[in-house]
Amino acid sequence: MGSCIGSKSKAREKSTVVPKKTNIIEYNTKLDRLGSAQLELLKSKFREAQTDSGIDLKGFKKLLPLLKDLPEEIIKSSFKIFDIDSFGYISWYNLCLTVSQYFVGHRDEKCKFLFKTFDLKNTEKLDTEEIKLLQNYCENFLREDIDFSKNNENLFENCINQKKLLGFQEFRTWALENLELHLILQPFEIIPSPISEREVIKTLFAEAEKNGLKEGDIWNVISSRWLDAWKKYVNFSCEDHNEQELEKIPSLRMIRSKSVVQGSRPIEIDNYDLQDPNCELKLLDELRGEHFKVIPNPAWKELLSWYGGGPEFNREVISNYENLEIELYPQIFKVTVKKAGLSINKKPNYIAISKKKTIRDVLDIFKANFIEDNMSLILIDGEARQLLNPQWRIEDITLPSISQCVLELGEIRNSTLFEEDDNEFSIGDPVEYYDHGYWMSGTLNEIKNDEYIIGAGWMKKSVSIPHCEKCRIRKPNRIQVDNNAIKGAAGLNNIGNTCFMNSILQAIRYTPLLNHFFSSQAHIKHINLKNPNGSKGKISAELQLILQEILNGTEPSYRPISFLNTFSQIYPEFQGYEQHDSHEFLRILLDSLHEDLNRRTENAEQSQILSLNNPTLEEEKKVSQEQWELLQGYRGSVISDLCGGQTRNVLKCEKCENITTLFEMFMDLSIPLPNEQSEVPLKIVIVSKSPNPIVRFSIKLKKNSEIQDFFEKLQTFSGISHQNFLFAHVNHCFSYELFFPKSLQECFATEDSEIYAFEVVWDIEQAENAGRFTLQREAPVTWRQQLVRGQQVDVNSAEFGWIEGQISDIRGMNVEIVLNTEIPSVASFSRYDESLSPLRSHTTNNNKMVHLLMLHSRKAILAYDFFGIPQVISIGNWYTWRDLRDQIETLCKEVTIRTYFTPKSSNLSIYLFTKDMKCALCSKENCQGCEFPKNNGKLKWLEQNQRGVFICIFWRNPELYKFTIAKEIEDLAALTIYQCLEKFTETETLEAKCEKCNFDKKQSQTEIWRVPDILIIHLKRFSFNGRRFKKLTNLVTFPLTYLDLSSIMSITENKAGVTVSTAKENYMYDLYAVVNHTGSVEAGHYTCFCLNTENEKRWLYYDDNLVFEVTGDIENEIVTSKAYILFYRRQRFASSNVVNLSAIEANRS
Repeated sequence: MGSCIGSKSKAREKSTVVPKKTNIIEYNTKLDRLGSAQLELLKSKFREAQTDSGIDLKGFKKLLPLLKDLPEEIIKSSFKIFDIDSFGYISWYNLCLTVSQYFVGHRDEKCKFLFKTFDLKNTEKLDTEEIKLLQNYCENFLREDIDFSKNNENLFENCINQKKLLGFQEFRTWALENLELHLILQPFEIIPSPISEREVIKTLFAEAEKNGLKEGDIWNVISSRWLDAWKKYVNFSCEDHNEQELEKIPSLRMIRSKSVVQGSRPIEIDNYDLQDPNCELKLLDELRGEHFKVIPNPAWKELLSWYGGGPEFNREVISNYENLEIELYPQIFKVTVKKAGLSINKKPNYIAISKKKTIRDVLDIFKANFIEDNMSLILIDGEARQLLNPQWRIEDITLPSISQCVLELGEIRNSTLFEEDDNEFSIGDPVEYYDHGYWMSGTLNEIKNDEYIIGAGWMKKSVSIPHCEKCRIRKPNRIQVDNNAIKGAAGLNNIGNTCFMNSILQAIRYTPLLNHFFSSQAHIKHINLKNPNGSKGKISAELQLILQEILNGTEPSYRPISFLNTFSQIYPEFQGYEQHDSHEFLRILLDSLHEDLNRRTENAEQSQILSLNNPTLEEEKKVSQEQWELLQGYRGSVISDLCGGQTRNVLKCEKCENITTLFEMFMDLSIPLPNEQSEVPLKIVIVSKSPNPIVRFSIKLKKNSEIQDFFEKLQTFSGISHQNFLFAHVNHCFSYELFFPKSLQECFATEDSEIYAFEVVWDIEQAENAGRFTLQREAPVTWRQQLVRGQQVDVNSAEFGWIEGQISDIRGMNVEIVLNTEIPSVASFSRYDESLSPLRSHTTNNNKMVHLLMLHSRKAILAYDFFGIPQVISIGNWYTWRDLRDQIETLCKEVTIRTYFTPKSSNLSIYLFTKDMKCALCSKENCQGCEFPKNNGKLKWLEQNQRGVFICIFWRNPELYKFTIAKEIEDLAALTIYQCLEKFTETETLEAKCEKCNFDKKQSQTEIWRVPDILIIHLKRFSFNGRRFKKLTNLVTFPLTYLDLSSIMSITENKAGVTVSTAKENYMYDLYAVVNHTGSVEAGHYTCFCLNTENEKRWLYYDDNLVFEVTGDIENEIVTSKAYILFYRRQRFASSNVVNLSAIEANRS
């Protein structure tokens, strides 16, 4: 916004006079009548007409060109009405105040302006000469069907004939009945009146109807709901200029914390209910005719200039066979631009284009931005890629409604037809690495033969990640930017645990109005040097300097050392380089700025809390209003104007029911997370046999829970019966023993370990699915004719008696069988030999399952280094050592990154160890591990000795191991911001002594009474459980747009006597910044997301000196469990705040 203050110091000093303390509330109430689009229109006109100081008389005539035919004394008189401060020019503030008072107000106030304009002698009475001037003016601007000469009630003639002075009240009574004020005041009209709006739009509608549809013309889609509200506001169906009918409709009083009533001036154009959530250019598919209207583009442009809003849906008139129609659903292309196969920008471009156009027309759109002779558009459909011919017409191609494409600049490369490899990293790349359940930001500093070295950002250390765990590194959904790429995108250097300060300063830098208020030095004239509670402007000055550096500088980052030194001198608790809470810093900063800029002139302390005992409703209304007016008036500041809200807290004694009501002002809301204090967390990693096998659950249990409660939670989260799990304590990827818990205490991990739950096989029949049977099966009579290779049978061997065998070959009547002996042998039998019998008809087996941990290791200096995810093999004791080895190699294949696996490869060695890392297959003291058996011996020995024995896989090339990151699922309450707000307002019991009966328990309920334009919400993530603080890591979901507070405000507002209507936009908020906290109570790091709106809306991520643009799924990136402080802006600011805090640059051209 700039500065209406000129560049000359004298002009700057005189540019705006701060209203007297008795007038602040009155003036703000008038300013709040203006809508945001009206302010933008005024701002544009002000810039065109202003000089260095403001609008002088010459500029006033330029501002109102219809005044040229009026007498000079009338022009000067009306100029003086706008020049409230009698400086000889009109300031931005006074222009807005005059327009809001006389031209957006009621007809009474319009009468007042007209009367004052012709009161040339400023006597509050019109003499004969002044009445004649007024009569002559009115006759020139009245409708033709009004004739004063035939009107016996002609007030002007009566006064002239009787030589009587005309007072305002008499003039007002007559004028309201006889004059069309909007016509008379048109020469003074800077922003259009409702009737002027109606006339303009009706004219444009009539022209469009006369001309009809023309191919290539643009029409616009607009919400029926909004258009109907506007038509009601301007009385659109009225055929004549009946201004009295309009007067019956309540005027809009956009006072902060109040809603609008139907029939008032509409809010900004709101087409968002028509918009497809997946694409801002596309209309919803399910729209019906009653949801929207189409209007000619000139009418849309006028409405947009008067009201603002959006989004804009331009739709072209096309020829469809012999008919003309408006194309509501053009083709949408989502285009990623690449050059030499590499993305130029990860953020795709969306374009909407008529289906009657060609691919060449799509390419032409991009030619303005990219100077390339060759451009190719490639359609992406799943795995398929199709090069689109420039000559093809869009409607002739089968395309989805939103088509994903790649625009290749230059000669097309074959690699463009395949996905870009996002897993290749270079030194210096910004990356994210996975550590202890979190994705952390860092920079790739070094690539060694076997590991990546990452500079771990705020922790001031390096992190080493082996190549085999490459999946723990990813390219962030962020693009590093700086001041050159995006204006004002400068970071702040961390000068010693100052991330708490940096994140808040960045959020302040993006706070609407406040940022430019300081950076433009508009705050200087508001500094209250007499306030003993302030810093005498020191902190305000430092904030101005750092914001100026960020907004106007060219460096990628700045050191806020001067700000820190000044702040810590005034607040010694921030001296040194200890870690601090960003919310504590924010509160002290806002309070300090409030005191610096306070309008209070006396030194008396003003409590922020007012207390009432057993008040009536009327007393509550009166006292709360008085407190509010003090904060918004002469005891407030621009900080409280913008960020100040009000709560009502009712304390009721549980015994005598004595009531104490407290009204308190707030600059931010600290709201609790609904949290069950009696719950204890239990983390467990589940390794299942599903396609997504690794999941880390955070389960919450009541303190008095039993083991069965844990089993029920486990089954609910995993979908697997607890009876199908075995458990292990895993310490740094190592464990040696499986167990099944008998008590809940066994399920809690030690400080350095995690609990793993492995899905295992207990069922014998299920175990047989691996290929070796053990249970007796009923054989058909013709079983000999149905023999097949691989089938198991009982064989009566002369040497071993009845044993198991497996058919290896069948040749006619001869059957070759491999006998299941320790040293396998092959014997031949006739198909009908009595020595053959169905399996288990003569043999028996003591069927039991063997469960073994399988761990992965690599070479270390002194011992084995275990890595990766432990696994468990379940196998029956009737299987052989060879079967076990086959299963091991199958599992190893699944965790190998190569698409092939060679069992005989020298990459892997398989060992069987005991818990003290000794060979389990022999008793030699120094054995480093015997070769794993490959024979057909049964696993009965292993079944009997499996306790404390595990399988160790040694990887000679560990980089081939496919590391898997566990999916994180928390058993935390599915919280929303609305639930937290409801928790804030719910009744609770406090231990507090009653002033009347001394009983020590009171019921307490807090209500949000009034809300500010800038709503700062602090999520209370740190709670005290009686012994120590803990951090609550619940994900609290919050909307990026349309945070609706109407549900928690409706009761309060009714009690406060404020009209509530179906329009809720005064309680609608949009997010513009989020401060995040990563880490624990003791140590952590603060970062910040901010919405940059300099050229287009882009979310930026600030990590001290580093700045990134957020791409991909914006909501998924921002709405996380790290969110700590949320900064929201009201969709409709109080216009008084916009005017009071705005600065408009002088026009020096």
